[in-house]
Amino acid sequence: MIIEIMVTILSALGVLGTLVPAVPGTPLILLGALIYGFISKFAIYGWGFIGILVLLSILAEGLDYLASVLGAKYFGASKFGVIGAICGGILATIFLGPVGLVIGPLLGAITVELLKGKKFEEALKVGVGTIVGNISGSIISFLIAILMTTLLLVKIF
Repeated sequence: MIIEIMVTILSALGVLGTLVPAVPGTPLILLGALIYGFISKFAIYGWGFIGILVLLSILAEGLDYLASVLGAKYFGASKFGVIGAICGGILATIFLGPVGLVIGPLLGAITVELLKGKKFEEALKVGVGTIVGNISGSIISFLIAILMTTLLLVKIF
């Protein structure tokens, strides 16, 4: 019963991790499933179930990224504005940690759009679009994480 509780806690941390920048949400759930599988010698579920969780995890991470890009594009980002948001997110994360994941894309998109000649209001709109996209991506990841956790907990309990 201890392993079931540990997997439940790891899965809960994974679900919460989808809402916290720099915390690998769905991979934590997948890790819990793998740990349980190895300890139980895959008596409850097999590699097919793990494969489904892997696909869901990849889907969550991919849609999270895609939502950010689409949010920026929807709000008028140029190709360079999207690249600025990505680079801003990476650089700010290096220097500011998880906070950088939130403000980096905003500042990166705004800076590049200003350098490309957009007015401040237009550049700010693009920056807001990156935030809207990030939030949308987090919501999608959160929902997929809940699905993964539900599937896993139904199997082990």
